Amino acid sequence: MRKVAVLDEKNALVGKREVEKLTPGDIPLSDNSDLPLDGSMTWGGESFHQTPRPRPSRKEASPFPVAMRAFFQQWKNDGNTVPEEVERWCEWFDQKHPSKKAQRRARR
Repeated sequence: MRKVAVLDEKNALVGKREVEKLTPGDIPLSDNSDLPLDGSMTWGGESFHQTPRPRPSRKEASPFPVAMRAFFQQWKNDGNTVPEEVERWCEWFDQKHPSKKAQRRARR
């Protein structure tokens, strides 16, 4: 029996199986292959290579815009006038960064 690779739709290695005879399209694996079967290796046509992992989002790197948005809201709630540019920025910010409360409302 020979071991062959099991690939997902993105050609990532997700398993191995045993076959009696190799058929066209089978990717043979050595008996002592230690390749991880977690999708972190991708078949490139001639060999496996490591699949790049997605990087964490940098969107939440700084709390400054959130604090600034909260400041403008409080400023407005206190009866102060907020410049039109600030109003537009707040509207843009609310669209790009919906609050958790707004996200929950949208899911309902």
